[in-house]
Amino acid sequence: MKEKRAGPPIELEKASVKRQKLEVKIQYAHQLRELLTFRQDAPQAQKEGIQVFRAFLQGFSAGSQEDLTILKEYLDSQIPKAAVDDDKFATYLSDIMEAWSFASQSNNESLLSAIPAVLAILLRTISTKIDLREQGLRLCKTLLLPQQLKLLSKSLSSNKVKEHIISPCLKLLTEIVSFDGGAVAKHVHSKHEFTLNGLARNLGLRKAITQDLVNDRKRPSVRTNAIRFLLASLNCLEPNAKADLLDRRDIFSALFKDIEQDPSDVISSVLNTLTSKVVLDEKLNRKVKCQLFKDWTLGRIASLYGYSLQQDPELLKPVQVQAHEFLMLVCGDPSHGVLNSQTGWYPPGLDRDQPDLERENIDDLVWIVDNTADSIQYKTPIRNLKLSSFAQTLRPWASNLQRELLLHIFTAAPDVVANYFVKKRGFTFDPKLTCTWIGYSAFLYSSIRIPVLPFCGRAASYARRPPPEAIVIESVLPSALTQKVIAQCLSHSSALIRFIAIRLLLVAFEKLEKVLESFELAGSGDLKAWTEGTSSLIHLFSLRCPKLKDIVRVFRSTSEEEVLQREATARLISFYYRVMPQLALEEGFDVSLDLVACLNRSKKSSVTGNSHKLVLLELEHLLRIARGSSTIRWFHKPDTLALSPFTTVLKVLVEAPSDLHLELTENILSSVARQTYILAQSDDSSSLTVLLRSLRAERTIAASDVVYQFLDNCATRFAQKPVKYLDDLADIQAQSARGSREGNKHSPSPLFMTLVEQWPFVEKSATSQHEVFSIAQWITHYIAESWHAGEDNAELSAIRQAIVRSSLNKRCQQIFSEVPSVSRQVALEARPLKTDEQSGDMIAGNENAELAPQPQVSSLAYDIPPRVEPSVALLRWADKEVEDAATQGHIGALILCLCSDEAIVRRQAFMNLGELSKRLEKSIHLESEPIALVIEELLYTARSFIKGRPLPSYLGSFAAQAVLIQSNPRHRIYPKLNKFLQAGPKWDEDKVPLVRKILLSPPSEDDTYYEEIEWLLGVILDGLLNTDDLNVYRRSNIFESLMSLYTSPFFPSRLGEKILSIVARSTVIVGGSTTLVTRAGCIGWLQILQGVQKLNPATLQSLGQRISDTWENDRVDAWSDGTMSAMIGRLVSL
Repeated sequence: MKEKRAGPPIELEKASVKRQKLEVKIQYAHQLRELLTFRQDAPQAQKEGIQVFRAFLQGFSAGSQEDLTILKEYLDSQIPKAAVDDDKFATYLSDIMEAWSFASQSNNESLLSAIPAVLAILLRTISTKIDLREQGLRLCKTLLLPQQLKLLSKSLSSNKVKEHIISPCLKLLTEIVSFDGGAVAKHVHSKHEFTLNGLARNLGLRKAITQDLVNDRKRPSVRTNAIRFLLASLNCLEPNAKADLLDRRDIFSALFKDIEQDPSDVISSVLNTLTSKVVLDEKLNRKVKCQLFKDWTLGRIASLYGYSLQQDPELLKPVQVQAHEFLMLVCGDPSHGVLNSQTGWYPPGLDRDQPDLERENIDDLVWIVDNTADSIQYKTPIRNLKLSSFAQTLRPWASNLQRELLLHIFTAAPDVVANYFVKKRGFTFDPKLTCTWIGYSAFLYSSIRIPVLPFCGRAASYARRPPPEAIVIESVLPSALTQKVIAQCLSHSSALIRFIAIRLLLVAFEKLEKVLESFELAGSGDLKAWTEGTSSLIHLFSLRCPKLKDIVRVFRSTSEEEVLQREATARLISFYYRVMPQLALEEGFDVSLDLVACLNRSKKSSVTGNSHKLVLLELEHLLRIARGSSTIRWFHKPDTLALSPFTTVLKVLVEAPSDLHLELTENILSSVARQTYILAQSDDSSSLTVLLRSLRAERTIAASDVVYQFLDNCATRFAQKPVKYLDDLADIQAQSARGSREGNKHSPSPLFMTLVEQWPFVEKSATSQHEVFSIAQWITHYIAESWHAGEDNAELSAIRQAIVRSSLNKRCQQIFSEVPSVSRQVALEARPLKTDEQSGDMIAGNENAELAPQPQVSSLAYDIPPRVEPSVALLRWADKEVEDAATQGHIGALILCLCSDEAIVRRQAFMNLGELSKRLEKSIHLESEPIALVIEELLYTARSFIKGRPLPSYLGSFAAQAVLIQSNPRHRIYPKLNKFLQAGPKWDEDKVPLVRKILLSPPSEDDTYYEEIEWLLGVILDGLLNTDDLNVYRRSNIFESLMSLYTSPFFPSRLGEKILSIVARSTVIVGGSTTLVTRAGCIGWLQILQGVQKLNPATLQSLGQRISDTWENDRVDAWSDGTMSAMIGRLVSL
C-alpha cells in the first residue's frame, strides 16, 4: 500500500518501559509498522514495541483526528494481499500474531501477557469508531482462527498463579464477544472448546478485596474478568446459544459459589444481566431457567442478604436490595423457572374431583404420625420442592427483606407453607424476650395473615372434597404455635410477650373464620365431605389453641390502664364464642361482672381520647359474648351501676363519638330488645334506631340523667311484667283500628305502654318542673321519630292522647300536643335508619298525614356536585390494593376522569385504566376478574372518545357503579349487570345501560324491585351533567318513564325525591327546562301531583317557579300559544 508520507526511522534505545512511553511519540503509520514488526532475535525490542503501541492506544481517546488517521492507515496496511486479491481471509496483523505464537513457544510470559492485553485495548478503541468497524471485524475473525484459539486456550488454562497471563485473555474474549453489539458472539460460542476452556476454574480465582475500591476496580481479579466475559456472552448470544451456555452447570456453579465475596459492582452486574437476559427473556425456554435456578443457586443469592463488604457509592441500590428484588421476581412467576403451577392446599393426587377417593387414600397422601395437642407430624407431597428446600435456608426472624421474600413464596406457592412449618419444628417458639423471638413472632403473624385462597387454590370452582385439614391448619395456626407454647406465652411475666401471643391468636381466629366460611360456601350443595372437613379443621385448631379459661385469666389479670391489651383479649374471647361456640359454652364464662366493670369505666371522665374508644370496643366484644349468655340480666340494676346494663349501653351509644362505628353494639342491643319484646318486632334494628334518634334529637335537653332514669324505670318494669303491657298495647290497637292497618306500617313499640302508665307518677314525684318538661319533650320526640319510621299513625295518636289525658300539667299537655318533625340537621347527624321499601310513603286522608315524609325543597339536587380533582383521582388508586381501590371508590373516581373536558386528563386516565387492567390480571383478589371485565369493556368503548370528546357522563357513572357492584356479588344488580356485560364488549353510547332491563323487566329477586330502581335513579342523576346527557335522556324517553313511575300510588316517597332531583338537575342545564316542558310534559305532570297531593306544596311551587324562570320564553310561548305561562302561573300561585 502506498504511503502518504514517510518520516525518519525510529530507533529504540535501551531504556525502561516507563521511559519508552514518555519518549516515543507516534507521528506516522510506518513507525507503528516498524515497532510491531516481528523480530525473532529481539524479543525485548518486540516487547517494547508492544508497549509503545499500548501507550498510543491508551491516549487515543483524547487524541486528535491525526491519531485516527495514523491508526487507520496502519490497520489498512496490515490487510494481507491475498485477502485483497482473491477475497480469501488470511491472518490479519500477522506480525503481532507471529510474535504471540513465538512467545507461546518460547514461554515468554511478558509477551504472552502484553499481546492479548494490547489486542483487547485495540478492539475496545476500534469499537468506538464507526470508520474502523471493518478492521475490527477482520481482527475478530483472525483471533477466532485455530492457531489463535489454541494460544488463547493455552493461556486460559495456565497455572493458577499466572493471573498476568489469564486475565488479558479473558479481557480479549470479552471485547471480541461484545464487539459491534455481538456481531461475532455466535462464532465465539461455536468455538467453546477453546473459549470456555478453564472458565469454571478461572471463576474460582479470586483475590482479597481491599478497602480501596478504585484500586480494586483498576486491577480486577481473574474471577472478575471471567464474570465479565460470561456476562458479555449472555448479553450478546441468541436464545439457542444462550441456552447451551446456561446448560454448563460447572460454569454457573462456580459463578454463584461464594458470590457474597465479590465486589458490589460485579454482583450488581450479575443480577442485572440475569434479570434482563435470562429471567425476563421470553424466548428462552422455561426448562433452561429451571435447571439454572436450583435451590442451591437461590441459596447462594440469598447469602447476599448478609453482604458485609464495602459497597460502591455509585450503585443506585444496595446489594441486599438488588438481591431481594431478584429473588422476589424469580420466585413469584411460573414463567421464570422456579415456581411450578400449583393447586393451593391440594397436594398432587388430590387436586381433581375424585368421588371415589376414600379417607384411607387421603391418609396415604397426608400421613399423620401423631395426632396430639403438642405433636402433629405429617408428610405431604408438594409441587414446589425447589422453593420448599430454599425456604428452609431463609432467616425471616433476622431480616425484614428475608421475611418479605418468604411471605411472597408462601403467597405464590401455598403448598410450601405446611411443608415449611413441619420441617421447622427444631426452631421452637418458647417465649424469650429476644430480638430473634420477636422477629419470628412478626413472621408468624404475617404468615397467618396471608389471604385465604379462592376456591382453596383451585382455578375456578370448588372440588368435590375439601383439602386435607392437616395442610390447611398450618396456614391458620402453624405447628410452631402449640398449645403448650402459647400457654407459656400467656403466663409470661412480660406484658409484651402476652400481647404478641394474643395478637397471634386473633389473626388465627380471623383466618379460621374465613376458611370456615369458604368451606360452608363450598358445601352449600349438601356435600358431606365438606361438613366433615369443617369439623376436622375445628378439632385440629382446638388442639393447638389454648383453653378459654387461660384467656379469661389473662383478661381478668390485666389492669384497667392496659386498655389495648384488654380490648384485644376481649375480642379474642368473643372469637371463641363465635367460631367455636360449643367449646366456649362447655367451659363457661360469666361475663356479667366484666360487663358491669366495663360499663363503669366507659363513664369515667379520666378515660378520654383513644383510650375511651378502646374501652367502647372492649364493651362491644363483651356485649357480643353476653348476647349468647344466660347469666346476664339486662334489666337488673346492679349496685355498682346507676342504670341497668340495657339502658347504660343505650346511653353509651348516644354519647359515643361520631367517628366511632358501633353498628355491632346496636345490633346486639336490638337483638336483646326483640328477645324481650320491649321494642317493635321489626326485622332490622330500626326500632332501636328510633329510640336512639329520639335521645339525640334535641341537644338542648342533652338526654339528661332524669330522662335515662325514667327510661330505665320503664324498661325494668316492662321486663318484670311484659304480658301486661303487651295486652295494653293490644287494647290500643283494638281501639284505634277502624279498618285494617296499612300494609307498610307496623305496630309501635310496647315500651310506649310503660310510658303511658308511668307518666302520672313522674308529674307527682318530680323534684322540679324542669325534669318533668325534659321527660315530656323526650316522649314527644320519641313519638315523632316513631311516626317518621313508619309505625302506625293511628296507634301512635291514641298513645299520645292517652298521655295527654293522664297529664295534669297544662304545659306538658301543650308539649304533647305539638309533636315536632325531625329536623334535617338531626337526620344528618343520626345514624342511618333502616326501613322497609315503602315505610316512607305519604299517608293520604289520615289525620296525622302531616307527619308523613315528603321531599323538602332543600334536598333536591339543583346543583351539579363537584368531582374529585383529576390530579388526585389519577394517582390515589395506585397506592391501594385492588380490593380497597374498588370498594373505596378510587377506581370509580379514575373512571370519571374519562368524562373530563381536558384531553390530557382523559389520556392519562385511559393509560392508568390500562395499567389497572394488567394489575387485575395478576391480582389474587376474588373479584378481580369481574372488575377487569368492566374495565376492559369500558376501555373498548372509550377508545373512540379519548382524543375528540369526553366519555358521556352517564356511561362514566354507570361504569363507576358497576365496579362497586362487581366487588360485592350479593348486590341486587349483580345478575343483571353481568348479563349486560356478557352481551357484548362495546356499550351503546346513545343509551343509558340497564334502563329498560330494570324498569320493564322483573327484578332479580321478588322483593328487590325498588332497590334496583333506587340504584338506577342514582346512576341517572349522577350521569346528568350537560346538554348532551340531557338529549340522550330525552331520546330514550327517560323523563317520561320516571314521571310515570312517580305517580304510582305505591311508589316510595324517598325514591320520589330522587326523581324530583333529576327534574331539578335538568333545570340547571341550558335548555333543560324547555325540554322538560315541550318534550316531556312536565307541567301537566306537576298538575297531576298537585291533584293527588303527592308532593309537598312548597316543593311543588319551588320546582314550578324554577322551571318557569329557566325555560326559553319565546320558544315555550310559541309552542304553547301562551297557555303554558298561564298554567305555570296558576301552579305557582297556589
